[in-house]
Amino acid sequence: MQTIADQVRNRRLEEELSEQARKLELINAIEKYVPPEATLGLDVNFYEHGDPLRIPIPAKVVNIRGKGIDLSLFGSFQVRTAIRYIYDPAMQNPNIRQEGCWSFTDQHLVEQTWREEMGRRVEELSAKVEALEKSAGGKKSSATGSTKAEG
Repeated sequence: MQTIADQVRNRRLEEELSEQARKLELINAIEKYVPPEATLGLDVNFYEHGDPLRIPIPAKVVNIRGKGIDLSLFGSFQVRTAIRYIYDPAMQNPNIRQEGCWSFTDQHLVEQTWREEMGRRVEELSAKVEALEKSAGGKKSSATGSTKAEG
């Protein structure tokens, strides 16, 4: 039969092990994390103290370094270095979060969605054209009067 002291000690050990497991999971997540691609000159949002509930400060990417980027903040001409993406697991570290974080602007996200949609449409149309060309085989095209083999 365990004493109360033994039960308390065992509970503390379980909590310590659980905390160590959480830390290891975070370390693994940070090591495996690949931030989204930012390009030089891209306009982004910067959040003071890594708080996305604050009003974002417009910024421009001036350097890319590993998992962080350097930003020039509009209006103040301050440069912030090694800023992490808003969803980077390292943002759970208060020291890193204190430096701030960045996210894409709404305009960038709209343009990215549009580019992806246009790319999808081009692929669909290319597949349809290819299917039509295969079904036409060596038949003469009414528009050109030549066969595919004739060129």
